[in-house]
Order: sequence, then structure tokens, then C-alpha cells
Amino acid sequence: MEKYKYGPLVYNTTHPDDDDSGNFYWSGLVPVGYDERGIPIDERGYQCLDISSPLHPNHEPQQTDYNEVLEAVLPKASIVKEWFTDNFLEVSDWQVCYYCLRWYNFQEVKSMTYLKVVSRCKSIEEVIERAWPDVQKS
Repeated sequence: MEKYKYGPLVYNTTHPDDDDSGNFYWSGLVPVGYDERGIPIDERGYQCLDISSPLHPNHEPQQTDYNEVLEAVLPKASIVKEWFTDNFLEVSDWQVCYYCLRWYNFQEVKSMTYLKVVSRCKSIEEVIERAWPDVQKS
């Protein structure tokens, strides 16, 4: 059975042929493809990623932090990390920063400062180093 993926998620499902080698348990209908954003979808065309997930592009964080370097309102890192923990996924602080930036990049409105920082950096690693200088890549 094909393994469907989204970001760090590799889907396990309730399908009897699923080999259980993924890292994210999806109890809804089995994914059969992807939508235009790359999110796995079921046979009805519904996304197989809850909007409450901080990985979902349309996620609306209930708690946020303002990043002064980027002049951007981002999901609160501790809440993002908690979502991963609640789903039995290990994630480093650096990866949490990465997923916060990934979420922000999906948003339609971005700060001019964020756009300037991104345009001046050669990689996402460099953006994270500037925005979170105390977070080490592990």
C-alpha cells in the first residue's frame, strides 16, 4: 500500500493492508491522492489533515508569538511542539522553528521585513539562525 506523506508526516491508516511503518495515525478515510497543496485527500476529496494541526496551511493558531527579527506573528513554538508530542512525534526546537516558518510562508499576508530577510538569506537554515539565534540545529 502506498504511503502518503505531508511534511514530516507519513500516514498510517486503518486500511488492513497498511504496514504500519508510518509515523502519523490517521483514523479517517484512507488517503488516495493529494490536493493542489500537496495534502493527502480521501476518496471523497476531503483533506486527511485536521485544520487544528499547525502543519495545515489554513491553521489558525490560538496562541502566537511575535518574532521581532521577522516582524511576524507566528504560532507559539511550545504549542507546535505540544501538537507533535500529542501525536507521538519527536521534533527538535530547530524543527519547530522550521515548521513555524513553513506555516507562515503559506499565509497570504507576510511582513515586509520577513520578505526582506528571506530574500537576503541563502537558505531556510540562515533564516532560522537570524530569527532564533539561540536555537541550534540538531
